[in-house]
Amino acid sequence: MRIIQSTKLGKKKKSCVIFPKRMVEDIELDITKKGGTKKDRSAWVCDAIKKLMTLNKNYIDRVKDDWIEAGNNERVTIYLDAMTEKIIQDITQSFTKEGIEVKDLRSSIIRTAVLQKLIKDY
Repeated sequence: MRIIQSTKLGKKKKSCVIFPKRMVEDIELDITKKGGTKKDRSAWVCDAIKKLMTLNKNYIDRVKDDWIEAGNNERVTIYLDAMTEKIIQDITQSFTKEGIEVKDLRSSIIRTAVLQKLIKDY
């Protein structure tokens, strides 16, 4: 997954992100099971990113292990609130302080958070 385009829209930041199609299906299934709709996807992703911080320092290893295969992927537009953007910046700074380099770090953070939420919610 990688950020294709980002623009600021009011208090939220628009980001187009590449996810594996299966992950998008799982996100939508989880949202639907909880009575939500596709319009709730951005809030769901923001919640996933906020929950990632509850993993203590374990999130660093999980983000480092993130990867995506070419092929069966889908570009999804999400809108991240200011608090979520701050969390992503804090995680990015943690990587910088540790001297850890990850290609497309922002994307890896988002996908790792989504995967962890899917695992924990099932």
